[in-house]
Amino acid sequence: MWFDIIKNLKGKAKSKGKTLDTSDFKIDIEDNDCNKQLQEWARKLKNYTLLLKERYYDNELMVKHFKVDTNKKDDNMKYFEIHQKQSSQEPPIYPNEPYLYEATHFIYHPVPENVACKAIDMLKKSTTGDYGSDDKAEIDGYKIIIQNHHEYQDNQTSIRIIAKDRKKSVRIGWSNGENLDSGSDSFKEDFPRGIGKSVFHVSGFYEAREFGYSWWK
Repeated sequence: MWFDIIKNLKGKAKSKGKTLDTSDFKIDIEDNDCNKQLQEWARKLKNYTLLLKERYYDNELMVKHFKVDTNKKDDNMKYFEIHQKQSSQEPPIYPNEPYLYEATHFIYHPVPENVACKAIDMLKKSTTGDYGSDDKAEIDGYKIIIQNHHEYQDNQTSIRIIAKDRKKSVRIGWSNGENLDSGSDSFKEDFPRGIGKSVFHVSGFYEAREFGYSWWK
């Protein structure tokens, strides 16, 4: 540590009968630990409370019209998906039951510092675009993918770093999406279109994006 070095120098100067004046020393300490930043972001997203889950259990109308998908479980992510109980189409017009979901990913393994710094720089410089507008780079055998897009079925901001052997990887990010049907008459009555009343307002779908597009800032 720089403090121990200065301390030792000061001690040596005293042993020669002189006192080392350290007042003119300018220590330039740069916190350039990009791996530490990635780790902190992963911890932040791991501790984030999914707003969709919170709103679902706190609202009788959400419980009335949606059921929880219990099939998707992963220790490296938080994922909460709910399916619309009644559709205006029988069978549903989508491959799966109409849904709403929110998720965070927090996979982190140390990577070379220059790779971590490059990925962070790319994320901070990224702008939100359409689905598929990913920023990509490759450095020292590591692939970097920045996903920052806005599309109702899949809104996402994430940073991914993939090693050649795929043993060490980073995936840190947030996403939410929907593929809802117009619903039954009862659904339309309980979630009328309008500011603050639609299912997207009640579920926190819109509000969650305020966090989702700024979690690294």
